[in-house]
Amino acid sequence: MVSTTGSDRRASVGWGARAVRLLVALALAIGVLPTAVAANAWAASSCVGGSVQFSAHEDDDLLFMSPDIISDLSAGKCIRTVYVTAGDAGNESDYWESREKGSEAAWASMAGVSNSWTTSTISAGGKTLRVRTLTAKPTVSLVFMRLPDGMLYGDGSDSAGSSVYRLMSGTISTLKAKDSSASYTSTTLKNTMLDILRISEPTLVRSQNYNGSYVTTGTSFDHWDHVAIAKVVLTVSTAYASEKGHQRVAYMGYPTQYKSANVTGTLLSKKSTAFDVYADYDDEVDLDTYYDYYGWPARQYTTATGGSSVAASAGADQTVTAGTTVTLDASGSYASSSMTYAWSLTSGPASVTLSSSTAAKPTFTPTTAGSYVFKLTVTSGGTTSTDSVTIVVTAAGATNLALASGVTATASSAASGQGAAKVIDGSTLGYPTDSTKEWASSGGKAGSWVKLTFPSAVTIDTVVLYDRPNTNDQIKGCTLTFSDGSTVTCPSALDNAGGATTITFTSRSTTSILLTITSVSSSTENIGLAEFQVFGSNASTTASATATASATATATASPTATASTSSTATATPSSTSASSPTTTTTTTTTTASATPTPTKTTTTKRRR
Repeated sequence: MVSTTGSDRRASVGWGARAVRLLVALALAIGVLPTAVAANAWAASSCVGGSVQFSAHEDDDLLFMSPDIISDLSAGKCIRTVYVTAGDAGNESDYWESREKGSEAAWASMAGVSNSWTTSTISAGGKTLRVRTLTAKPTVSLVFMRLPDGMLYGDGSDSAGSSVYRLMSGTISTLKAKDSSASYTSTTLKNTMLDILRISEPTLVRSQNYNGSYVTTGTSFDHWDHVAIAKVVLTVSTAYASEKGHQRVAYMGYPTQYKSANVTGTLLSKKSTAFDVYADYDDEVDLDTYYDYYGWPARQYTTATGGSSVAASAGADQTVTAGTTVTLDASGSYASSSMTYAWSLTSGPASVTLSSSTAAKPTFTPTTAGSYVFKLTVTSGGTTSTDSVTIVVTAAGATNLALASGVTATASSAASGQGAAKVIDGSTLGYPTDSTKEWASSGGKAGSWVKLTFPSAVTIDTVVLYDRPNTNDQIKGCTLTFSDGSTVTCPSALDNAGGATTITFTSRSTTSILLTITSVSSSTENIGLAEFQVFGSNASTTASATATASATATATASPTATASTSSTATATPSSTSASSPTTTTTTTTTTASATPTPTKTTTTKRRR
């Protein structure tokens, strides 16, 4: 979670009852239904921070948000475009599907890599959305929502007048995706777009011009999809700001044609090349018309900015083996001007030596197993923003024994589709990202339990627990009971953000581990667990165990860091908080080996 101090402060919001009250109040103000989400548990992949841009149609980011997106690519930042409509322009699916392929080809061209993509899905606002990730540069991803193109004046292309404009104005009550994958109300559309931000954790949100007006003529005329969707982005960005500080930038659309050309040289060449690659897949546009008549490729103008003047991103949490070199990553941070970085170790089992405490990407090599939490402070123009990252280090040769063949899981009760086996499925996800990846009891609270049974004795000394990643259900207290009758009391509540809570204890041999939940939060409805990890070996040697053994989890302590070419950071062992590493599952890989060149015709009626 990011906190910011300074003249343009955006305060962090802690999760719990206070956050729920805040989101409810925000919902009443802006009409966004509050969804119980832990921000750090929503990382869609190892790529967090960077930018998310919402584009009404498949070419809007290429025409109106470039070359800024090209600069992000060059800087190696995480970058995701959400195409809200299918851009169908009243045509059949072969047309808008071709436009999607054109967007992929253009992004691959801008990135300078092969046009090969993997397909996955994310769940946002209860909707399943298609995601394409660039294989050779996985920091680039595209999300396709496939809503109907509202046409120039927001009246839609079908008899129902399907458009985002009409949905948000209340003229129609629902809007169905062109591929029938989802149906949206005005509230669920906002929730879905807000959840995309929570999943992606950007420090910069781009939109089209939310200050635009719904006019049909004149120099301020813009496509009504551009304006309507941008206004939704403004709403959800405002809601997201209460959870994570970020910058917001709005871009001018069609009216840039009345502005002076301001994109020149290499950037103009790159922008034009990318759009020309896209245009080969869209038989209604070509570069010559857009360049010579409208002049859009040679122009980029912003219309509004908002949010934090500086937003820190400490990168994705990592799990590594002792002796592995770890690279911390602040490259996803954004600021209005130049930035400086300061890294410090706030908790961990041992001191570590950073290659630099002031670099954007310092490295260190941990030799002691445990959880290391680093704080990043980004300063720009007198304003600071902070973020943290957790590095979980396992002992060399350590194995998560819960994933071994023959391990079984049982529980006191389970909701449909959320059985005990989900705690050993290798995924730390859960509701609202993916409820099928977690164990949830059926109305269970204190007294509920889940038990792992091993096919033969294992020797263990560490358990890592991941609470259900929603803010309502939280394990506040628990006990581990082993097959010899010895017990370990969980020393703290589990991380309510769905991150890792690591419990270490005297090494012992056991054939089972029973987790008994002794205390839950007052808002708990269905207690459960996202993942139950067990580290040790399969050796059958038995270590001595007392009837009740002491356990260690950690609490934040003040670090000592020395800034130099190499800096040593020291902290007292403290509690861990690691967010889930991924919410996407790769299903297919496609490669475009050739670029089709359909006959190009232009029309002003279907301008996008």
